[in-house]
Amino acid sequence: MIRRPPRSTPKPSSAASDVYKRQIIVIAAQQKQSVDIRPDVLFERANDAYTNVKSEKSAENSSYNSISSHVTVSTFAGSGEDGSADGTGTAASFNGPSDFARDGSGNLFVADLRNDLIRKITPAGVVTTFAGSGRGGSADGTGTAASFDGPSGLAMDGSGNLFVVDYYNDLIRKITPSGVVTTFAGRGSAGSVDGTGTDASFDYPIGITIDNNDNMYIADAYNYKIRKITSAGIVTTLAGSGTSGSADGAAATATFKLPYGLEMSENNVIIYVADFADHIIRKIVLSATPVSYTHLRAHETSLHL
Repeated sequence: MIRRPPRSTPKPSSAASDVYKRQIIVIAAQQKQSVDIRPDVLFERANDAYTNVKSEKSAENSSYNSISSHVTVSTFAGSGEDGSADGTGTAASFNGPSDFARDGSGNLFVADLRNDLIRKITPAGVVTTFAGSGRGGSADGTGTAASFDGPSGLAMDGSGNLFVVDYYNDLIRKITPSGVVTTFAGRGSAGSVDGTGTDASFDYPIGITIDNNDNMYIADAYNYKIRKITSAGIVTTLAGSGTSGSADGAAATATFKLPYGLEMSENNVIIYVADFADHIIRKIVLSATPVSYTHLRAHETSLHL
C-alpha cells in the first residue's frame, strides 16, 4: 500500500530531485516537412520518406536520419537559482516549475509549484506573476489576491481559461484570461466524492489534460482514479476502482497505483496515463473505457509532430 504524504509534508526541496527543474528550456528543430521524436533521437522526415543527410545508416535503423546536429537547446527563462523574481529571460527565477500550458497568442503559463504561483511568459521571454500571492492558501480573488498551495498541473480550454490542479488543496482552480481565480471543483479536503463543483472531492490531484469539448481529466493520485470534469463542473469517476493496483480491465474494475501524468490523443479517443508507482504507461480508450498496459520501447515508438 502506498502511503499518502501527510498534509504537513513540505514541498520538494531543490536538492531532492531532478523532477522539478528551475529553467524553462526551448528546443528548436529545423524541419523539412515534419519531425519524429523518439526517446533518444530526433529524426527528420521529408515527404514521408526518411533520408540520411549524414550518410549514417545501420542494419537495424537504415531508414532514419539523425538530425541531432540541427537541434538548438537554449534557456528561455529562469536564472537557474531558486527564486520568484519577474523579469526577462534569465533575469527571472522560478522554484520548482512543474507544468505549463500555452494560449492562442503563444504565451506560456507556468505552474511554479514551490512558489505557489502561476507565472506568465510572453513569446519574447518576459516573465510576470499572473496569479498567486506566493503564500500557501486557497483564497479566490484576482491576480496576486488569490492563493494556491502546490499548483502542479495546468490546462487551457478553448475560451482561454486556465485550469490549475492545486495539489495540496485538493482543488481544481479556474483562472480567466483577466486573472480572476475561482474554485472550479473540489471541497478542499481529501475524499473521492463525485458531484458538481465544490460538492466533489479529490485526494492529491496532480495531473490534468483536456479534450476538444473542454472536458477535463484529472489524475487523482491517492484515490487511484482518473476523474472527469465537464465544462459545467460535473465531476465523475472515469476509471479506477479506488484500490491501489495495476489490474487492466473495464473502467470500474481497473486499478492504478499513483496515476500522475495524463495526455489526450489528438482524436480525443485515448488518454495515456503515467502510472508512477507501477512504472508503466496505461491507456484508456474512451469509446469503451478499457485500461491496458502500453510498453513504450524506443525502437517502436515515436511522437509525430
